[in-house]
This record gives sequence, structure tokens and C-alpha cells, in this order.
Amino acid sequence: MSVKNTLNYFSIGSTDDPSTFSGVNYFFAKALEKNGYTINKVDLLNKRLAYYFDYLISRIINKLFKKSTYNYYRSRLCYFIANRKIKKTCRKFPDAKYNIFTTFSFSSHNISRIPVILFSDDTYEKLIFETFKRNPYFFEKYAIRNERKNIEKVDYVISLFPELNDYIIKKYNRKEKTYFIGNALNFENDFELEPENIINLKLKNRDLLFIGRSNYRQGADLLINAFKFFNDKLEEKFKLHIIGFKKTDFKNIDSNIYFYGYLNKNKTEDFNKYTELIKTSRFFINPTYGGGTYLTTIEVLYLYTPVIIYPHIELIKIFGDNINKAGIILDEESEESLALKIYDAVNDINKWKKMIYNSHEIVKGFSWNNFIKTLEKKLESN
Repeated sequence: MSVKNTLNYFSIGSTDDPSTFSGVNYFFAKALEKNGYTINKVDLLNKRLAYYFDYLISRIINKLFKKSTYNYYRSRLCYFIANRKIKKTCRKFPDAKYNIFTTFSFSSHNISRIPVILFSDDTYEKLIFETFKRNPYFFEKYAIRNERKNIEKVDYVISLFPELNDYIIKKYNRKEKTYFIGNALNFENDFELEPENIINLKLKNRDLLFIGRSNYRQGADLLINAFKFFNDKLEEKFKLHIIGFKKTDFKNIDSNIYFYGYLNKNKTEDFNKYTELIKTSRFFINPTYGGGTYLTTIEVLYLYTPVIIYPHIELIKIFGDNINKAGIILDEESEESLALKIYDAVNDINKWKKMIYNSHEIVKGFSWNNFIKTLEKKLESN
């Protein structure tokens, strides 16, 4: 293989593990290989050190400081060890076409002449100021400064979301070679999807679905209470399936609610259960205020499942009004209102069938192969 198609690929966590970085490391690397690239994979995270550091240090810091998520990955120790790995890789493979980092926290711009591509879903600074709505603590400033230097100095910055791309352009004054080029589904299987078969399957099962973990607890509580109002109106009851929580996480649960805990899509049995529940469900519902998880939403849409969700800003930016054709966008935080919207949605079969077709249609181009083709065009144009 020509060095022109060789990449040094740096990640936080193994690229062989589909659970790392929500599967992005794994699927991005695999798609690059399928497109003819030879990848020198480098995991910048020392798992053993990370375990002891987080157990002995991070755990204490995060108890003492409100809304702190400090960990080994943000520490000076991690930067020291990771930079040694980066230098070693650049010396070993000096003719690589690009150094790709699936993080904004590390870079080789001051180590090697190989062009650098940073690719990630958020900056540490944005997370602290906009998500946690606070100022950085003294121990977080080192990581923020490093990240800022990386973003400002590297050749290309690729954002996983359009809002992040806008933020980086404004915050770091990067007017060139800063791109949002789309998104991709983290599915390895080639599904046999026949819309009519899926419609019949959904009509047969009378299922509703929630997927989310602890940060979506508010939405889970709201849905569980709304589901009781909704189901009380029906003679033939629906079932609510909840992935990401256990029954013991809640009290006084209705007998028509089923819990599955965390399903690891890296395991065949869990993956099959995950996709089976999506395909049998009439709607995916996540009423978490501010929007549910973006990646899960596009997965359920791909599998012909309409959504009932609070508007996620990234979904609105990417799909515009098309998201309204694939589901129902919530506008108030009320159990009674949510119950009524679910009731109306499941009883309007003709509208629901149109949503089924639209769901898949608006995300069918979201493949890693298309992502790489678009990325190549951007890189070749500079």
C-alpha cells in the first residue's frame, strides 16, 4: 500500500471496541480501511493508569467540586504519556498522509510536519461553560489551554455536529478548514428492511420504546407517568420498553412497563434485542427536556421508527422541518400533554404510516462510507 493511503490514527480508547466514543472510533476506522487506507492505530489512553488515577484522585476531586467530571484523560500525566506515544508514532511512520485524532485534546502540530485532522463531538471549554454553566476550576485550565492551542494550530478541524462547528469558527477564529460534513450511523449490520413488513410488525406488537441512561432520568420519569395516563384510556393496552434503566431504579411501576438495563451493542445477543425492540415499537419516545441523545434518534429513524421527542438542537439544524415529518416534536413538559400526544399519535394510523417512510428517508444517507467520501472531497479541495 502506498504511503499516500497511510494514516496515523490516534484515539482515546481502542478502535477495536465498538463501545468506545459511542462507536465512532471503531466505525470510522473500519470505514477508512474499507476505503483503501492503511491505518496505524494508536490508543492514547493507558487503561491501568486511568483506573488508578480515577479511583484515587478523580473520585475525590469530583466529590469536592460541583459538576466536575475531571479524570485521567484531562490530567497532565495523561498528556505527558500520550505525547510520548504521538512522538514515537510520528518517528516510526513519518510519511503518513495525515495524523487523525478523534479528540480535540491531543495533536501533533508541534511534533511533526504531517498534516493534522482533529475530529470530535465537543470541546472541554464548551462542555464546562455551556453544558455545566460554570467557570473552569483551576485543575481544568491546563486541558482547556492545550485543547485551544490544538484547535487553533492544526490543519483541519472536523465537528460531529453543526452547532459545534459554528462554535469553533467563532470561538477560535477558525474561518478556514473547519467543517461539519455530516454524520453516520454506528451500525455494522446490513439490515433487510421492508417497510410493509415493519409496519405489520409494529401493528402486531403495540410497543413503545424509551432509550436513555442516567442523564435522561427526567425524561424517563415523565414518560413513565404519562404512560399510565395514556394506557388507562385503552382497553387493549400498550407495552412500554425501557432500555438503559433497571426496574429497581423506579418505584410503583406499571405491569406493562419492561426494563432491559444497559444493552451492549458489541454483544450479538444485546444488539439483536436492541434492534428488535426498535423495529417492533410504534414510536421511540424521549421527552427529556432539551432533547434526547442524537445518535440514538438517528438509529431508530433508520429502522423506520417515528419519534416523539423534545427538539434536539442538532436534529433541527441537520433536518430542519423534515424532522416534523418523521415524528412529533414536543413543546411542553407535562405528563397529561405527553399522554394526549401519544394517544393521538397511535390512533392516527395513516399519518403514522407516512412517518414510518419519512423516518428512514431522512437518514438513509448517513453512512460512514458517505462520510469518508465527503471528507476526502473537502481535503482535496484545499
